Amino acid sequence: MVQMIMCENIITKPERAAQIKNTTMFFEDLKNDQLPQWMFITPNMTSDGHDTSVTTAGVWLRTFLEPLLKDKNFMKNTLVLITFDENETYSIENKVFSVLLGDAVPEALVGTTDSNYYNHYSEISTVEANWGLFTLGRWDVGANVFSMVAADTGDRLRKWSVPQTQYFNFSYPGIFNSAKWAPQPVPDCHSNRNGRTTLPKIRDTWIKLQGENYYHGQLEIPDGYNPPVRS
Repeated sequence: MVQMIMCENIITKPERAAQIKNTTMFFEDLKNDQLPQWMFITPNMTSDGHDTSVTTAGVWLRTFLEPLLKDKNFMKNTLVLITFDENETYSIENKVFSVLLGDAVPEALVGTTDSNYYNHYSEISTVEANWGLFTLGRWDVGANVFSMVAADTGDRLRKWSVPQTQYFNFSYPGIFNSAKWAPQPVPDCHSNRNGRTTLPKIRDTWIKLQGENYYHGQLEIPDGYNPPVRS
C-alpha cells in the first residue's frame, strides 16, 4: 500500500501533510472534538499482526477501539470498518474478515452478515458515494458500494459475472516492477457511476492518452493468475 505521505500532492503541500497524524495527535483531536469526517488508521507492523499474530492484533484493536465506541466525541453517526489486506496463506483465495461497527449501522443490521461481493476498492467507492465525490476512473468505478450506503445513494449492487478463484494476494506486474516491464495504466476519463464522473484533474491529465485501458466500470478485478487485459 502506498501511504499518502509518499504522494507528491501531499508532501509538497504543508496544509495537506499536516493532516497525517500519529495516534497521540488523534487523541488530542478527539479530546478537542476536532476529528475529520474521514480517517484511515493503520497500526504498526507489530500491532497489525503482520510480524506477530492475529492475537496480538486483536489485543491492540480492542484496547484502541473499545473505549472509542463509548466516546461521545467519536460516536457521531460514525461508521468504523475493521479489515485486513490479505490472508496468511497465499495458496488459497484471499477472502479477508471485515466488520462494520458504529452508531451509523442501522439497528436492523446489527449482528447480520452481508453476502454481496466487496473488495478493498469498495472502501473507496463507498466513500465516493457517501459524500458525492468524483471517481478516480480506475477499479473504484466498478466496485460495489457497501449495501447500507447504497440503499441511500441508489447504487446498484452487482454479482461477479464469471465464477473463478480470486487470488488478490497474488500480484501481477505493475509499473514499478523491477523484473518485468508493465505500462502505466490509463484511467477511464469517461467513467460514470450513478452520476459520479472522473475527477476533472485526472481527466485533464489523461484525456489525451485515452485509448486502450483496463478500466470499463467492471466489477471484476484482476489478480496474478488473471492479469488485466487492455481493450
